[in-house]
Amino acid sequence: MEVNEFGFYRGFDPEDGISPELDALIVSLGRIQKEMDARPAIINQKEVKKLMLTYEFMKRIIKSIEGVEVFFGFNTSFSLSGHVSVVAERLEFLRPEWFMKAYKLVGNVDVYPKTDGTVCLDFSFNNLATIIRE
Repeated sequence: MEVNEFGFYRGFDPEDGISPELDALIVSLGRIQKEMDARPAIINQKEVKKLMLTYEFMKRIIKSIEGVEVFFGFNTSFSLSGHVSVVAERLEFLRPEWFMKAYKLVGNVDVYPKTDGTVCLDFSFNNLATIIRE
């Protein structure tokens, strides 16, 4: 059989037989998430403090740089996590040691280009709340 440029055999249709199972998986993941969001949870103060400290660090070390946005939020897709984001045309830190302190507080850091020509630096925080087990 002939192989295309992606390594698949010609005539292979990735949609054949996958859609119903994929749709069922997506629906079940949505149901699980909805059930998790409905359960009572306790706020993890230590993790929330880390998020707020990172937010404060980022605001202060880029304070005098024009055109930079710093904001925090809670992820809508998974309510137990949140993020601090820095969006700018160029990332430049006035106090690199504060950046490293913030970096050590987080679970994950991502840097990626955006379609509007800016760069986004995301600090992700997990476990902002703990679900109470019955």
